Amino acid sequence: MVGNVPAYAAGCTAMGAQYRGEDKEPLLLAVSDNKLVTIDVEAGTVTDAVVNGLPSGKTWYGGDLDDDGKTLYVVSYPGVPSYSIGVTTRTATAGSDSGAGRWDDFAHHPKDGRLISVEGDNGDLLHIDPQKKQMKIVLQKQVFEPAEASSSAG
Repeated sequence: MVGNVPAYAAGCTAMGAQYRGEDKEPLLLAVSDNKLVTIDVEAGTVTDAVVNGLPSGKTWYGGDLDDDGKTLYVVSYPGVPSYSIGVTTRTATAGSDSGAGRWDDFAHHPKDGRLISVEGDNGDLLHIDPQKKQMKIVLQKQVFEPAEASSSAG
């Protein structure tokens, strides 16, 4: 629960924040199964709607909105395509397979707009390029400690 916003019972992941202007709380967007979850902190509401083209029965990780706040990008397990979700149209477009590894959190670089992530199993800093078949580009190895839940963390 955030402030006066009730918890979303089904749980959600792959979250991004949509900027709404000065002195306004961002609109939080996330995915739960095949639904786009919208969390409005100012209004104290949580709503969801089915996303056309987003398969159900999947768990989504690594979400972030693009710079204009119109597309939420999500990935799942290796072997499952990534998806770009138009937040106003609630339509998903399949992209490349995320490939091997466990990517923890996504963020857009504030200066060049690149999508950045961390490889949880080894701490590598990554550039994720959804336009490429091999989306993961290692920027620097072992920048961070492996994530606690990682098999390589011991």
